[in-house]
Amino acid sequence: MPYPKALIHFQTNHIMRKYERINILIDGKQVGDIGNYDELQVHITPGIHEITSQDKSRTKAYPLHIIVQAEDEIEITIQPVNGQMKFQFVVETIIPATRRHYKLSANANELAWDLNTEISLKMRGESKLTFDLENSAFSHPIHFELDLQDKHLAVFSRQEHDALIYESTFNRIYSLVYPFSMLDEIIEHTFYRADGRLLGYLSLENGRWIVASSNQERIAEICGAVYNGQRLYSQDHYLLSIQNGVETLAHFKNVQDNAIRFEQFSTPDKDYLEILFLAFVSFSALSWAIPVEYTPEKVLDVI
Repeated sequence: MPYPKALIHFQTNHIMRKYERINILIDGKQVGDIGNYDELQVHITPGIHEITSQDKSRTKAYPLHIIVQAEDEIEITIQPVNGQMKFQFVVETIIPATRRHYKLSANANELAWDLNTEISLKMRGESKLTFDLENSAFSHPIHFELDLQDKHLAVFSRQEHDALIYESTFNRIYSLVYPFSMLDEIIEHTFYRADGRLLGYLSLENGRWIVASSNQERIAEICGAVYNGQRLYSQDHYLLSIQNGVETLAHFKNVQDNAIRFEQFSTPDKDYLEILFLAFVSFSALSWAIPVEYTPEKVLDVI
């Protein structure tokens, strides 16, 4: 009697050119192709599998590793990443997913909001900033690597580089008006899970550091503190919630030359834990390393 199989249901919206199709591969073997507003159903044996896609000879999507059980029905939506010609597999049903060194739920993996800690910063060469940060969601301290030149962030569940869990990309966006004069400049960090899922953004807009969700909803702002109208020399930074009015969530301060201390005041909405944690920790480390560009212009009178 054959062993019961799981069913994976792929679906898309408008993600590519009109007549373009991409090939879907499971464990390196093509199982079908899919286009705009299309569906593809694939039966698969229980176990750990890798899902990828190709267009001609190029990989088109970030790989997704999943664990499937017999008779599971899994819905996966294929979406573009940040408007680029790269795709991500978004798991719509809660199923286990796996990386080499840890297991997580593809929908429910969240960094714990436990910022009551101190981290020690280390410079490697002239442009690599690294540090480890304990987080109760993982059995080992998570390892951060920031490229100060490209301002690229990579976060690993351990120091081994094959256990990537988060990353961010950096862009400068210029707004031009006729006759070719620059109207505005936006500095933007875009945060992803390792499987390509978009988490949100950290942007400098008109002197304000804004944290936005994956659908570009503004959810928080990073501010500096003032005392009697003057900037504090300690350069404390506060993360303020926007979606629930104005609420102080956390702040950091330099406690020695190469250390940052985080202090927690309250816990944000669970839907925004990951992006707020990553954006605030990244901002804190970058503002320590590059204080001119990464010091917020807006200040908060909290003293």
